[in-house]
Amino acid sequence: MGFWLWGRMRTMQTSSPAITGGGGGATKPGGTASVTRIPLSDFLALLRAGAVTAVTYLADRPPAGALRMKGPLPAAVAALLPGAPGSCDSLVDSAQCSVETLLLPGSHTNIFEELRACKGLSFECGELSTESRDETLSRLSLLLDLGGLVASIGALLYLLKGNNQGLFAAKHLEEPQVDSNRKPGVTFADVAGMENTKEELREVISYLRHPETFYALGARPPRGILLAGPSGTGKTLLARAVAGEAGVPFLYASSASFVEIYVGQGAQRIRQFFEQARACAPCIVFLDELDAVGASRQSGGGGGNQEYAQTLNQLLLELDGVESSTSGAGPSMVVTMAATNRYDALDEALVRPGRLDRIVMVKLPNRAERAATLQIHASKLRTEDLDLDLLASCTEGSSGADLANLLNEAALLAARRRHDAVRMEHVREVLSNP
Repeated sequence: MGFWLWGRMRTMQTSSPAITGGGGGATKPGGTASVTRIPLSDFLALLRAGAVTAVTYLADRPPAGALRMKGPLPAAVAALLPGAPGSCDSLVDSAQCSVETLLLPGSHTNIFEELRACKGLSFECGELSTESRDETLSRLSLLLDLGGLVASIGALLYLLKGNNQGLFAAKHLEEPQVDSNRKPGVTFADVAGMENTKEELREVISYLRHPETFYALGARPPRGILLAGPSGTGKTLLARAVAGEAGVPFLYASSASFVEIYVGQGAQRIRQFFEQARACAPCIVFLDELDAVGASRQSGGGGGNQEYAQTLNQLLLELDGVESSTSGAGPSMVVTMAATNRYDALDEALVRPGRLDRIVMVKLPNRAERAATLQIHASKLRTEDLDLDLLASCTEGSSGADLANLLNEAALLAARRRHDAVRMEHVREVLSNP
C-alpha cells in the first residue's frame, strides 16, 4: 500500500505543474505581463487609494482564492503602501502588470463589501486555468483511488473478523432449537400407534432416567439411534416424545445447516453444536435429514468433496466423543438420535457399533394406526359426524403427515364456506381434489 501511494504521489508531481508563489517580486519569466503577490493589507491600501481599476477573483488559488489587479500603476502608488515602502517599485515602470493577493478563509464578506464601495471598479470572476484543472483532476483521481482502496480493505477486514475462522467466516452457526423444559411436553401419548417402535425406544428413556443401573453392570447403554423410514411418518415427533418421556432437553438441528461450500465451516458448525449439547447433558440430540451430511463418501478431489468429507469426519468424531467425560465423573449423557428416509445412502462408518448402531425402522401406519392418528388430529378441530374408521380405510399408504394435512385442508375448506364444523363432505372433497 505504501509503494502504491508513493507511486501515485510521484505521478501527480510529474503530471501537475509546479506552483510558485511568494512575496513581492515573484514574476513569470519571458512574458510581457508579470504577476506579483503582495500582502492583503497592501492590496487594500491600493484599492482605497483609487489605484485599482479592475479586479479579477480567482477561485482556484489556495487557501480561499485570490484577487488580481491588472493595469498600469502610477508612480505614487508605492508611497501609499504603509509599512512597505518600495514594495511595488518594480511595477512602476511596467506598461502592463498584475498584482495578486491571497484571501484568507472567512475574509470574503468584508473584502467584497470593500469592492462594492469602490466606484468605477470593474469586477469579474476568472476561469480556472488549465494547470489548475489538471491539478484538481489529479487530486480527485487520487481521492477516488484512496476511497476504493479503503473500501476494499474494510470489506476484507469485515470478512476476516468472523472470530478468526477463515477468510469467509462471516456466516455463523444458527442457534439450534432447544427445548429445555424437563417436564413432559410431547410424550408417547401424542404418538398414535407404533407400539413396537416405542418399545425399542423405552430403553433409551430408562438410561436417561436411571443411568446408574447400566453402569453398575458395566453395560454400554445405547448412545446412537437412527430412525429410518419414509417421510412424514413421525420420526421427529418420536424423538421429541423420547425427550418428553425422559424429561431431558431436546436439541434439534437439520443436517442441511451443516453443509457449507468453504472448507472447515461445516466441521466447525458440528463441533459447536455438540459443545452446546454437552453443556445441556443429559439431553437428546436430534439430527434431521442425516443423509444431507452423512451420505456415502465418494472418491475424487475438489473443494466441495473435501469440505463434505471433513464435515462427515467431524460428525463421526463427535459421535465417538460424546462418551468422553466433561467433568471426570463419568461419561457425558448425550444420546444422539438421527432421522433419514435414505438409509441405504448413508456412509457405513455412521452405523457401525458405538455410533448410530441402533436402527429403528419407522413404517407407514396400518389401518388401526391411521384411525388413531386421525383421532388425535380430529380432537383439535370442531368436527361433526366424522367417520374416522371410514377415512382410515380410504387413506391406505398415507403417512401421519398426510393425514394431518387432510384434516387441516378440510378445516380450511369449511372455514372458507363459513360452516360451523368440519364434516365428511369437506373431507371427501379434499380427497377427490388432491
